[in-house]
Amino acid sequence: MTAKRKSKSDNKKSKSVSSAEKSVKKVKNAYYFFKKAMKFCGILSVVFGIGFGSSFFTKSNSALSTFSYEMYDIVYEIFADFDNLEYGIPGRADTVINREGYAIGYSDKYKQPLWVCYNLTAEEVKSKKAKRDDNFRSDWRLWGDSAQLEDYKGSSYDRGHLAPAADMGWSTKVMSQSFFMSNMSPQDPSLNRGAWKKLEKKVRDMAVKCKKLHVISGPVFERADYKRIGNSRVAVPHGYYKILYAPEQNEMIGFILPNSDVNSNLTNYAVSVYDVEDAVQLEFLMKVAPEVRKKLKNKINKDFWKL
Repeated sequence: MTAKRKSKSDNKKSKSVSSAEKSVKKVKNAYYFFKKAMKFCGILSVVFGIGFGSSFFTKSNSALSTFSYEMYDIVYEIFADFDNLEYGIPGRADTVINREGYAIGYSDKYKQPLWVCYNLTAEEVKSKKAKRDDNFRSDWRLWGDSAQLEDYKGSSYDRGHLAPAADMGWSTKVMSQSFFMSNMSPQDPSLNRGAWKKLEKKVRDMAVKCKKLHVISGPVFERADYKRIGNSRVAVPHGYYKILYAPEQNEMIGFILPNSDVNSNLTNYAVSVYDVEDAVQLEFLMKVAPEVRKKLKNKINKDFWKL
């Protein structure tokens, strides 16, 4: 009996040892597989790293270079604290992106911003560090939801900047970022190159006069029967608004321009900030003191704005 019990006990130990050896073998195999995979990934990283590095120095406008710059900017912008939203976020949006030069509230439905805002100083207007580069491209930050350059081809509409390139001449990077398609809206060429361009110049002139301006721009959709262009179905606005706030002088003004060939006399399109809010259902400058905001939103000082 003792011998039989011992034999059974030995068999159990043998099975246990065998099972343990199999487990150890599986762990070893998994370890070696993981090690090989990591080595392979390391080799790929080196190869792509060399590719990215060479693209920086040899092909400044290459896809690799652009992609790597955007990846850097994503990390940079997450931890940076830019002042574009100093006076509040104008309203809800599918995606809010706060870049060094401007912030946008992007709409997936319309494939463009509902609002773009930024501070513009006299020093920035006078700076001529960067030249216009026309580097139109989709926005990496929107992960596939950005409008595309092809959407505008053959549409008869201009890629209208909402944060103007001419306001971003104080930095090469900021100038380049103003050409993201997420900053564009389909503008009638006569408006974009006429009254809207004149209004943009007025903004820069007033920024020099006031030392600092807060600027907000965006599209106006008055009805549901708007047109769409391109495969991304970019909505064509009925008009555009622009709001200017001079914090040191305590002055505000709004403008609403139809998206068509209009008279370049800006006085015809000057409105109160309340009028703009009614047109676009957003609330602007909510971080301005309530008593100041209520007073300024309801009036237009045409003499101050030289209209």
